[in-house]
Amino acid sequence: MMDKTPIPLILNPMKKTVLSIAALLLIVCAGLAFGGSGLLAKWRVHQALGTLGFIHAHGGQAEWTGGGIVLRDIKIDKDEFSTIEQMRISGPLAMLMPFLGGMPSITIDRATLTMDAAALLLPFRGDMKFPQQSLPALFKKNNIQAITLNSIQIDMNSPAGAIRVEAKGQATALPDGGVRLQAVVWGSQYQLTTTISANGEVAPDGTLSADFEIQDGKANMKTITASRMGGWAIVNAAPNQPATISAQLAAGQFVYHGIAMNGMTTTLDGPASSLKITMQAMLAGTKGTNITADWTGTIGKTESATIRAQVDNAADLFVALGTGLFKQNGHAIAALSDDVRQKQSRPGMIVTAKARTTAPQKTYDLSVTGLDNAEWMRGEWRHMPAMIELDIHNLDMDELTSVAGWKNTRLSGTLTGLAGIIFTPNEGLNIQDALFRTASSGTLKFSGDEFPDHLTVEDAGAKETRALMKNFDYGLMEIYIDGPGAGPMNTDITIGGRTEGNQSKPDIIQLHSDAGLLGLVGLTP
Repeated sequence: MMDKTPIPLILNPMKKTVLSIAALLLIVCAGLAFGGSGLLAKWRVHQALGTLGFIHAHGGQAEWTGGGIVLRDIKIDKDEFSTIEQMRISGPLAMLMPFLGGMPSITIDRATLTMDAAALLLPFRGDMKFPQQSLPALFKKNNIQAITLNSIQIDMNSPAGAIRVEAKGQATALPDGGVRLQAVVWGSQYQLTTTISANGEVAPDGTLSADFEIQDGKANMKTITASRMGGWAIVNAAPNQPATISAQLAAGQFVYHGIAMNGMTTTLDGPASSLKITMQAMLAGTKGTNITADWTGTIGKTESATIRAQVDNAADLFVALGTGLFKQNGHAIAALSDDVRQKQSRPGMIVTAKARTTAPQKTYDLSVTGLDNAEWMRGEWRHMPAMIELDIHNLDMDELTSVAGWKNTRLSGTLTGLAGIIFTPNEGLNIQDALFRTASSGTLKFSGDEFPDHLTVEDAGAKETRALMKNFDYGLMEIYIDGPGAGPMNTDITIGGRTEGNQSKPDIIQLHSDAGLLGLVGLTP
């Protein structure tokens, strides 16, 4: 028997069923689309971060909002110390953007970055090439119009201490396919206070040009302090080529290991593979003694460096080194009075240190000349695991006598020797078992009526010894030094030879001093 139920009554339940299934499918598809969109968005962001050098980017949670996709807690290093706390991808058809291959607008609201401060120098090393063409390519591939960084905190570890700075910036696509860069970096800690603004462009072919301005700088590090810092820098780099740098930095006062300088100006110029740096400053507390230093080499590769420093008055240099490097009970020694300074005038000198690239450890060939470029000392400066070794190959005693300011003493001849030097911030400079011996014989002439207070005579009377030293031809001189540079320091001097009037009878002169290095060179209060 045929069912005579009206067709509309039969179709209505089917229609409802179909609509229900369609609605369910739509919900499932929407869920898959959202989930897929979120997963794909994370993948695309990881890819983009990898292109910019963060190859370990991973993780994160995706959330879709009316304005786009929000990604949270993306790790950008393998140790998970550096994170993007929140990133927003926005634009038309936001949910479909990852599928369509576009991320028109990216905003990073909060991020943290932990790094070694030395990594900041990597792009400027002579053997490092800028892959900056990847930035325009990234923008083009993902149809990015702008990347905005609202807030990032950067924590850096450095030999000078921990540094924290903050930054914000923006990268904007240009009509020709290039990218404009703008950023501001600032620090407001005790260790570092400064503001650095940056502006630049990366051309479509990857050519980078950027300029930086430094304002209101102040630093308080373990080994460096500076105030009233400012300057500028211009950086250019062709694709896959080292950067070329032109910069000038200035500081009203600059202190390195306690050595204070005023009016410091430093200029940098050239490609990173052969950069030239020149520093000029006046030693603090002196009356016109200037120091200039030239450094040429490759950033990040100090073994290729040549350093040249010129000082007009050796006495001022000794004082500056002493008050900076010498410590007593953990405290820097007191600066000498103006009266003592005014009485001192010594010849100037030029010190040149050239790194030896073939040495197994960091080694510098040293040369010391007068201002007339006549060499009077040659040696090596070696960085050993536990100390620094100063290896003297040739020391002209006549020139040393003048520089040391021994007014009543004249010496000729040359010495060689080896000195172990240890420096710690708390204990200052210490000399360990330094021993210098005769390289060529000479003459000792002492014209004073009395020895300095710190000098004593061993196994003989002072009067008889002074008589011998009035004109003494020596064939042997041996100097042993051990102790803290600030003193008391154990110094033993042995001299063997004959007097001018009695060449047949050899004599031995033995002297001892407990003065510090400044006392030995006549710079005592």
